[in-house]
Amino acid sequence: MNRLIKTALLSATLLMGTSLAFADCKPKPVKRCVPKPPECPCPPKAAKPPMAPSYSAPARITTRCEWDKALWASFIYWQPRFESFSLAGIDTSGDGIPDDFIEMDYDWKPGFKVGASTELNRDDWNGFAQYTWMHMSNRVSVTPEFANIRLQPNDYFYPNSSSQVSSLKSRWQMSANWMDLGLSRAYYSGTELTFTPFFGPKVAWITHRVNSQYIDESLPDTPIYSKARVKSWKVGPRVGFLGNWHLGEGVRFTGDAAFSILYSRYKVKFDGVVNEQGDVKTLATTRKSLSQLIPWAELSWGLGWGSYFNQDRWHMDLSAAYELHVVFDETIFDQLFPNLLGANKKSSDLYFHGLTLNAKVDF
Repeated sequence: MNRLIKTALLSATLLMGTSLAFADCKPKPVKRCVPKPPECPCPPKAAKPPMAPSYSAPARITTRCEWDKALWASFIYWQPRFESFSLAGIDTSGDGIPDDFIEMDYDWKPGFKVGASTELNRDDWNGFAQYTWMHMSNRVSVTPEFANIRLQPNDYFYPNSSSQVSSLKSRWQMSANWMDLGLSRAYYSGTELTFTPFFGPKVAWITHRVNSQYIDESLPDTPIYSKARVKSWKVGPRVGFLGNWHLGEGVRFTGDAAFSILYSRYKVKFDGVVNEQGDVKTLATTRKSLSQLIPWAELSWGLGWGSYFNQDRWHMDLSAAYELHVVFDETIFDQLFPNLLGANKKSSDLYFHGLTLNAKVDF
């Protein structure tokens, strides 16, 4: 009996001790692996060119987490020049008929372009805007080396073109600004060739100023000055296309062409004055306005390279190209002055041509 009681007491003691031990032991928190949320809900990688020949398949730049925007800037180093800009005729025989003509000197000048585009979410079409700035100044100074050589100036730079002058100085200033707006869509024609047709309006503002100084043989001590200014604005439709031939590793040949028909409105101001010992006298004054339709043609060709960066979140594109612009019939002096010399008897075309370096980023 005593043994039974002792056994019961020992069992109860062990049971109570075990219960107290387990009561003091708290369970440890369980660590769970929670996956990180994705950085952005976007495709795993940028779109690649088609592996099989494809026609009209979209060829736009596609980045991860895209905003569907692009920005670009260009440095331009161009030579603005006229087809003909005769300041005066050179008479070597003395019969009053020019044997040759003095043209303006044309220098290379820097300028720039800036632009932006956005995806329109409609069949891969883009809207874009681009602004071009080109301001310059050129000078020419001529004094015949021999006494028997005479200069006969044109009458839109000199109020009396029948006179003979012994020397001339002239300065041509031009400020050209234009804006191109439009819609475009890039597409594949095969696996390596892409085209981007575009269309939209073109707006331009161009101002020419020609300030000249002449020494008339009949007034050797009295310089005669002339100031001619032509201000114009132009607006009209523009169409064209951009082509790229992709060679691999992001390298490509690039070229584009565009054509515009612009309504142009001109305002012309001309003043010829003589300074006789401080007494300024006006010899001639012209104020006229006119309008006409003119074509504007554009061409460029060059080499480019582009690549994705930062896990396809950005796309950078660099290119270098030769660019040519022709503004037809930009000089209108033949419509204002009847007695012109040389090639100035007809309207002359204005040219811009030279190097264009471009950098573009898509994001």
